[in-house]
Amino acid sequence: SMAHNPEIQTISAKSEDYVNEIHTCKTYGDGTDDLRDDEFGRGFILVAPGGSTNYPLKRATRWLRHNETAGTMHEALHGLMPDGFEVSRRGPFARESYEWDIILPKSATFGGQTLRVVENGGGRVRLEGTNASVNCTLSQTGTQKINGHFKLTFNQNGFEESTSPIRHNSTNEEIEAALESLEMIHDVIVNSNSMDTNNTGSGAYQWHVTFNSLRNAGNLPLLKTDFASPDAKLSGTGSRIEIIETRMGVSMDVLKFTIPWNSDDFSISLNGIEGQVLPLGSPASDL
Repeated sequence: SMAHNPEIQTISAKSEDYVNEIHTCKTYGDGTDDLRDDEFGRGFILVAPGGSTNYPLKRATRWLRHNETAGTMHEALHGLMPDGFEVSRRGPFARESYEWDIILPKSATFGGQTLRVVENGGGRVRLEGTNASVNCTLSQTGTQKINGHFKLTFNQNGFEESTSPIRHNSTNEEIEAALESLEMIHDVIVNSNSMDTNNTGSGAYQWHVTFNSLRNAGNLPLLKTDFASPDAKLSGTGSRIEIIETRMGVSMDVLKFTIPWNSDDFSISLNGIEGQVLPLGSPASDL
């Protein structure tokens, strides 16, 4: 009998969107007068992660004005940020306040730290205006795209087999070859699609495995996965492998005939009707 509605299992290599880390610095004022720098053009000084806000300042900018352009802010931060960083500016807002986004290149991160404002000593904030201030926050944490390998394990009737390590971005043919290398799995068909719905380059992907062989007919045990061992390990923010049964396999009755080894031919009777006599070793099509 042919298998009916073969089992389909979906293997998903998941990760978070691959996004840039963004640090946002803002100036504030809540009075009636506009923000401005002091008489010498001094507004505030920023210190990059890993630097010191105490004297002597380390990894610090020059004096910054309250209305630095994106270009001049980029120039002031050059050498303190990873190569390839960008700066954008928004404003002016109320009281001539501004916001700057410092956007790191993908994969670059300060590990939860952000820029700090010098608040004491000769480098303290010199902005003028009622309650004038400035602060910086980590507005978006950078992420890492998925990378590495995983294994798949098939367990049936007390026997267990595992594949060799599989790359996180394997082709359909590579997934098929890995599964068909197991003695208990025969003839799978694999289709795939990207899971990076926002097109961030995260590498998230999924494969739909159809167990197309009669020997794997019916409802099969769910494949298991390993992505945390030394030879099969994934990296990347939130990276993991998840496997679900997309369609439960259903099979018709499967009849198995055992013929004595010393027989020359055989025939099959069904509902009292005897079929044609066939020689031993006849092909399935003749049967």
